[in-house]
Amino acid sequence: MREGGRQGMALEKVLALRKRAEERLQGKEGLEERTTEDLQQLIQELQVYQVELEIQNEELLITQAQLEESRNKYSDLYDFAPMGYFTFDKSGLILEVNLTGASQLGVERSFLVQRPFSFYMAREYQEIFRAHRQKVFEEGTPQTCEIKLINKRRGISFYARLNSLLVQNPQDREVCRTAVIDITERKRAEEERDRLLIQEQAVRAEAEAAQRRLAFLAEASRLLATSFDYQTRLENLAGLVVPHLADWCAVDILEEDRSFRRLAVAYAGLSKEDLVQEQQNSYALDARAPYGISKVLRTGQPEIFPDIPNLLVATITCVAERSKILWQAEPMSYMCVPLLTHGRILGAITFVSVKSKRCYNSTDLALAED
Repeated sequence: MREGGRQGMALEKVLALRKRAEERLQGKEGLEERTTEDLQQLIQELQVYQVELEIQNEELLITQAQLEESRNKYSDLYDFAPMGYFTFDKSGLILEVNLTGASQLGVERSFLVQRPFSFYMAREYQEIFRAHRQKVFEEGTPQTCEIKLINKRRGISFYARLNSLLVQNPQDREVCRTAVIDITERKRAEEERDRLLIQEQAVRAEAEAAQRRLAFLAEASRLLATSFDYQTRLENLAGLVVPHLADWCAVDILEEDRSFRRLAVAYAGLSKEDLVQEQQNSYALDARAPYGISKVLRTGQPEIFPDIPNLLVATITCVAERSKILWQAEPMSYMCVPLLTHGRILGAITFVSVKSKRCYNSTDLALAED
């Protein structure tokens, strides 16, 4: 503005001098003498003003060059910034985008303008972007969200954080200016951290389980060594199993006639009378049964049901018809292992967990076999 004002004032002075020269040339008195002197003075003044205009013009050119350089620097900073810059309207159409943003999406910049940004976004994140954009226009405050974008050229996806702000464009229209920052490396680091944490927890749980297993085996060895009576040993073992490894445990001995006798049973829900009654029962075996104690005694192989149907409880555990307590306790998981000595099958030990307290797995089965 200052340069333009100075140039206008100089132009006015030139016009004024021209007018004065024309008036003097038209005068009648002393025309020849005054005309020469006046013209020389006017020419000198014009030359001074001409030099001043040239200086002002040079300064104007320098200013224009500086403005052009500044504009180019801004354009370079915008286009080659380390993050993508987008301008959206309320519907999510791309109004402007820098070169970095176009590179992030793998699309030429000219093809992105007036295209929905959601076209380049994983479907499950489109609603997140819609809500993010809505909050920007409704609240007028900076908003941040994280989404997954797709690079169309490379056919790969990447995580991005959007930092958005509501601004007025040169046409006095509200638009959403958004910086798109690639956070894939950070996400991968977080996923790796979570994976290592889960792995650490699993290792710790395994170590704790191993420690409990060793403690259980040590206590079982101690109890088995406290009596020379075979039945007492097995009763002590069943009492140790409940509640450390099962909620219900039974030790059954195979008889010569292929029936079996319940030598020991332990369950917190059974009264002493019920326990005695269970121990006094003998059961005939169905040698062809596809599961349960019969199968374990027939094959000598352990059996495990991590989740057992209620209808199979009586068959699998051989609970007496008159004892409904175990059924009412909602047995959920079962395993049975054979009692072996020198390759001979002596009987079997049955373990039952109730009400989802424990779902037996291969680790539990290995402990039971030990």
